[in-house]
Amino acid sequence: NDFYKVFTMSSQWKGRPNKRYDENIRFIKEYTEYSGDRVCLISMGEHDTITANTEIEHTKKFTQVHLGNVIPSQAWIPVCASDWFIHLEYLGHCPNVLVQALACQTAAVCSSAGGQQELVKQHQRGLIIEDKEFDYEICDYKNPPKMSFNDYHFSVIRNGYNLKKEQVSELSITYVTKQYIKLFESILR
Repeated sequence: NDFYKVFTMSSQWKGRPNKRYDENIRFIKEYTEYSGDRVCLISMGEHDTITANTEIEHTKKFTQVHLGNVIPSQAWIPVCASDWFIHLEYLGHCPNVLVQALACQTAAVCSSAGGQQELVKQHQRGLIIEDKEFDYEICDYKNPPKMSFNDYHFSVIRNGYNLKKEQVSELSITYVTKQYIKLFESILR
């Protein structure tokens, strides 16, 4: 109740600058400057310099609680209770954390660079922020480009996004299991 918006993010951040930890933080900072809202970020996963169970006050209106590594059966409690899952990874393929967040009916903010945009774009499951277009040339994966955020992005966050069960139904383990069974049955015929 102390916060107008609650964000979550989860990854193994240690030694993985492509996950864009700093860009996630910058996005939320800029959102608070735009909106004036008091927000909280709950972050999970191992980090290079931040220890588990640490509270960081980035600004007077932006507090982060870093939980560190959380066992899978408990990791989705904060995600389900949050307004947005933020995942600005550079050239991510199909991040499990993003699939699981969407399955919790938590809208996502993601980058357009990589496969994560397909998860969000399909069924309009959140906000996709345009990234530098990948040109299929060799790139420095460990030094991703900076992103540009604007008022449109922040207005979408402020207005909220209510995912409905039918928008994420094919992300459930039940649905996926049925698809595998259909595939195996077709192979066995």
